[in-house]
Amino acid sequence: MTAHNERKHWFLQPSLEDSFYICGGWQIFNRAADLIGKIREAEVITYRERETGARHLDDVPREELAKGILWVTWQSHVTELSRRLEGFEHVVLYAQNIDFGATAGQITPTAWPIVCLSRYIAADYAIREPWRHLPVLPPVLHPAARNTGSARDIDVLVHKRKNVPYVRNELIDAVASRCNTEVLDRWIDQKEFLGLLGRSKVYLYWNHQFMEGIYEGFGMQPLEAIACGAFPVSNAYGGLGDYLEAPWNSLKIGTWNLDFDVHQILGAVRDHDGANPGEKTAQEQYSEERFYERYASLEASLFDYFDFLDAHGGAPQTFAVKPPPPPLHRRPYEWLYRTSRRAYKRWRGILPR
Repeated sequence: MTAHNERKHWFLQPSLEDSFYICGGWQIFNRAADLIGKIREAEVITYRERETGARHLDDVPREELAKGILWVTWQSHVTELSRRLEGFEHVVLYAQNIDFGATAGQITPTAWPIVCLSRYIAADYAIREPWRHLPVLPPVLHPAARNTGSARDIDVLVHKRKNVPYVRNELIDAVASRCNTEVLDRWIDQKEFLGLLGRSKVYLYWNHQFMEGIYEGFGMQPLEAIACGAFPVSNAYGGLGDYLEAPWNSLKIGTWNLDFDVHQILGAVRDHDGANPGEKTAQEQYSEERFYERYASLEASLFDYFDFLDAHGGAPQTFAVKPPPPPLHRRPYEWLYRTSRRAYKRWRGILPR
């Protein structure tokens, strides 16, 4: 049997070159593969596109894959990958959103442990799927995410591409008419983006909703803003709660009162003194050193889990404790609440009809 620390780690990406797949989550997964590859044997392979820079999943001998740990992260591809990886016992899902796959009809095999990018994701899975093994492995800040002491000539920086209509159509215009606002409407290289954060006083970010109740599981950009000395103002949804502590290192907006949101943003611009009080904490908590400390514990936990699973010959649903269903007298009220809530959201235009 291969020793635990000699097992190879396989990181499965749909593509390493296709711009359709390149996003923040893609970068986080590649960064984790690169860091783990410095202390363990690791390789990134593709499973959709065939490219010159990496081997394809179908070209790697199955016996070679079976000796290692297979990491997947695209939750919308779980059904496809669970079929293609059938028979492999040591597969890990690195979840970057809450229950995104299940909501999209993707069912994660019960035996797969789910390594969570944030405490927010872990807490949600612990409620929805309490039988899961749910370790947490946060991302790492880019080394260039630092306050360089540059002049802050941009009052407000905002990325328009992924924002909600309220921000795009109302808030940006209201803020831009009162202070120097830089609006990005394109994909931007990470180093260029960090340079802009280093020149900004405030970074405006709205954690968008993928579908009902599903928000980004972490959100790197406000964390990068803190590390670069800017002051993020956001709706504080989803995984942003892992590190945003308003009003100490950020501000909470989204009261649906435009005037008050503008008032808070202009106040943050006015009071900015060239730094964010949370800089040091962010840089320490999301450093490479802290990543390796967390990973050491994570790896021991994963191997202990897989060894236990192997010894008991099956998936954990055979002995997991699941929560009891709600009492009979509460079920009609819960159904009525859910139905009326969805009808109200459709009426408001929050959900598609």
